[in-house]
Amino acid sequence: MKKIFYLLFPFLLFSCNKDALTETIAKSKITEFYGGKIDVAKIPETNGEKNASKYQIIITNSSLINSDSENANFHAGNIAWLFYHNLGAEKKNYPPIRVTEIIKNGKQKVYNFTLAELQEIDKLYRQVAVTNEFLIKNNTAAIVAEFDKKDNISQKDLDDLLESVYKEFGIIKEIQFQGFAFEEDEDLGEVINIKETLVMEKNNIALHLYYDRKTKKLVSFYIP
Repeated sequence: MKKIFYLLFPFLLFSCNKDALTETIAKSKITEFYGGKIDVAKIPETNGEKNASKYQIIITNSSLINSDSENANFHAGNIAWLFYHNLGAEKKNYPPIRVTEIIKNGKQKVYNFTLAELQEIDKLYRQVAVTNEFLIKNNTAAIVAEFDKKDNISQKDLDDLLESVYKEFGIIKEIQFQGFAFEEDEDLGEVINIKETLVMEKNNIALHLYYDRKTKKLVSFYIP
């Protein structure tokens, strides 16, 4: 019996070290994007529910969030997804994620994400990456093909919109994912609002891609 314990102990130690390393890498991805101070910890729920613990990420002193606090919900989604996405094979071992943003005025904003929601975004991100590639290549025909046919999106309207953007800001050099929000829209229904930044030659501008929550079809394309 002692021999079995002796053989298992190094494996458990290796497993714990591997988890800690994976978590450190995931945490570093948030720091690279947002700067500031990041604290992570597993916290128990106090409502008496079984297995209702959460993994809390607290971010403070982020200049990006402080200067863009009106989009705190999108940043929270991005923080949760960055952490989850970079856990690799360890994703299944983690509880739901809570993101607490402490803004410069001391105000706290708290957001909770289930693993099912983060998995949903993880899968959708591949589709978003394809849309981004079409945008960079100015392949509007391919973008229009991504829309649900019932939306009757005109390629000419999209061409005209992007032409006006290029004229004012130059070509798209890069597209940066900036988070997501689950929303209920009066016209579009249940959607996932993907917020991105178009890094242009002259200036950066926001882009919102709206995907139907059920079909994952693109249903709206919005540049404020």
